[in-house]
Amino acid sequence: MPTRELVSRDAHRIALGGRNVDYLLERRRGRRGVGLRVDERGLAVSAPLTMPLARVEAL
Repeated sequence: MPTRELVSRDAHRIALGGRNVDYLLERRRGRRGVGLRVDERGLAVSAPLTMPLARVEAL
């Protein structure tokens, strides 16, 4: 399995259904798709380093 090196981790906010949702965006080198994880700390989104933020948020 290829290494998916974490390059950045930043807090973001998006409006969904009239509510603001905070999430952590993790950019990873070598990742090919978007992953979502929900735990006691909240929502985390993993995305490829080269994917534009607008495309990540369109999901």
